[in-house]
Amino acid sequence: MISKQIKGKDFYGVLMYNHKKVLAGVASIIDSNVSEGTVVQQTKEFNLVRQLRPNLSKAVYHTSLNLSYSDTLTDEEFSNLARDYLESMGFNDNQFIIFKHWDQDHLHIHLVANRVKFSGEVVSDSQDYKRSEALVRKLELKYKLTQFLPKQETNVLSRGEIEKCIRTGDLPERLELQSIIFEILNENISLQLFIKKLKARGVETKLNNSSTGYISGISFEFK
Repeated sequence: MISKQIKGKDFYGVLMYNHKKVLAGVASIIDSNVSEGTVVQQTKEFNLVRQLRPNLSKAVYHTSLNLSYSDTLTDEEFSNLARDYLESMGFNDNQFIIFKHWDQDHLHIHLVANRVKFSGEVVSDSQDYKRSEALVRKLELKYKLTQFLPKQETNVLSRGEIEKCIRTGDLPERLELQSIIFEILNENISLQLFIKKLKARGVETKLNNSSTGYISGISFEFK
């Protein structure tokens, strides 16, 4: 599972993005503790609590949790997973809405939450990237999802890739490729079958062979 976090200033923008997906028939709200209503009404409800900390510029917490292509969860399981994630990240007394999206080949959810608690406290963002990475590894085990390699063994996303991911809801091609590779690696198969399965998923490979026949690396071509 891959998590992407962003903190923003405007509830209306992120709510409108998700509600447009709902209207298009490719998303739904599976859990929430705010009132049903229009984007404007929900924005006002979020901002009402936000006023408890008027000097906090980035009160919007927006995270997407993306499953592997081979994984699936029921709405109830997705909701439980999202609540586990939010509570473990410190959002145990906060407004939130959980949107499930199925407009991509992989299932994913978007969590929109208020960093300002009902008590007026603010959820800390200290080391939230590291805490999130450790948390999703635990949730993979709890919900029997495909386990990804630790983040330190993967490439760090550029700012442009993160912004595009949040804006479009699409996984960056590099993460999509990593997801495919890790999924097949977990099958513990031969190199030949590994290459064959990658090709079936649209991934071309090139082996870096030395004069002695030793394979020192593999290059991947995708999209």
